[in-house]
Amino acid sequence: MKIAILGHGVVGSGTREILEERGFTVKKILEKREIPEIKDRITDDFDEIISDEEIKIVVETIGGLEPAHTFAVKTLKAKKHFVTSNKFLMSEYFGELVSLAEENGVSVRFGASAGGGIPWIHNLSRCAKTDEITEICGIMNGTTNYILDAMERKGISFSDALKTAQSLGYAERDPSADVDGYDVARKVALSVAAGFGKIIKTEDIPTFSLKAVSLKDMAYIKEKTGRSIRYKGFAKDLIGGVSAFVEPTLVKAESLESRVSEM
Repeated sequence: MKIAILGHGVVGSGTREILEERGFTVKKILEKREIPEIKDRITDDFDEIISDEEIKIVVETIGGLEPAHTFAVKTLKAKKHFVTSNKFLMSEYFGELVSLAEENGVSVRFGASAGGGIPWIHNLSRCAKTDEITEICGIMNGTTNYILDAMERKGISFSDALKTAQSLGYAERDPSADVDGYDVARKVALSVAAGFGKIIKTEDIPTFSLKAVSLKDMAYIKEKTGRSIRYKGFAKDLIGGVSAFVEPTLVKAESLESRVSEM
């Protein structure tokens, strides 16, 4: 079984190295740049990958919605397995891609899109087969947790904590996906699909930005209640629907969440 990788940036090149270390064959890599060490496997023609009968698995590492969505649809229609860590893609098109995979007798694997190191989605899906999962909640974003922990322990402002996170490579130049909760909302949507077997749209999840939390707020809450603030995603399975939201939340000092420091 041979593999193709779409993209050869940080994620794509790292994926190729891990696969090859474990004995897998990466036959084709979709990439526009010239990369001397793998030039014999580079192609800028996606159809060349789709038409190759030896390639059974396509791994997408491009990110974003397009052309990732188009590539995903064509991959599944060509009866090839599709693997991605693209939470944006999967949260937007989960239903369509899973249905296409079922119709063509192949699989969509997206475990790395949310809590891949745990692995969260994999374990959630396994548990859902034997147990009834009714509620999901937790800290789902390392960047915002770093910011809140730095504010609490070091007494620095939100903006200074964010700048530090960016300098360390924890936060993007445009941090809105993290601090405005879009990243967590997408992970909540994927967790709902895996745990409840229901599909919800990311834009339908009420999401409250972390930007509203000030150092003064944290100090007041700590003084009056002894609690900390953590940025959490929530989902509850209901008859006929799902309740889901993302917001800064007060947690008790003795709770596991309050002890999750930095990343």
